[in-house]
Amino acid sequence: MFKRMLLGAVAALGVALTLAATPASAKIKIATAGPMTGEYAAFGQQMRAGAEQAVADINKAGGVLGQQLALEVGDDACDPKQAVSVANDLASKGIDPEGYVLYTYAAVQVWAQAAQKANSTDPKKVAAAMHTGTWQTVLGPITFDKKGDVTVSDYVFYIWANGSYAEM
Repeated sequence: MFKRMLLGAVAALGVALTLAATPASAKIKIATAGPMTGEYAAFGQQMRAGAEQAVADINKAGGVLGQQLALEVGDDACDPKQAVSVANDLASKGIDPEGYVLYTYAAVQVWAQAAQKANSTDPKKVAAAMHTGTWQTVLGPITFDKKGDVTVSDYVFYIWANGSYAEM
């Protein structure tokens, strides 16, 4: 389950992140889309919180390749029809969208580190870089095999205490 959630978050954010960046842009646009309202809004709130905190922390540390990140959030309410509308809206803003707090945060961290290593936001270059290293994330070190699967599928519980996450 952990592996699928993390892979989904990395894939979804990776595509949205890398395709939205252009060298001439002052900010790199990234997106997360999910059920921000409706029956599954609790999951969407976690995704949003993870993405917002990751963007804030990365921007505070200088951004990616000298550029700040700008987050767009799409609400699909876990409804396939609404998801199409959200995807179209994000695409109209130059973000190619794909569809949890720490998983989303880790996905943004991996992408940002890989973009730095690749010295590019080009999707193919970032993806290639992701296969070449170990990425330090809020979930701990993450590496990918040749197929792009996470090499460790631990499941760990975290708590928020004293302004940061701590493993239980």
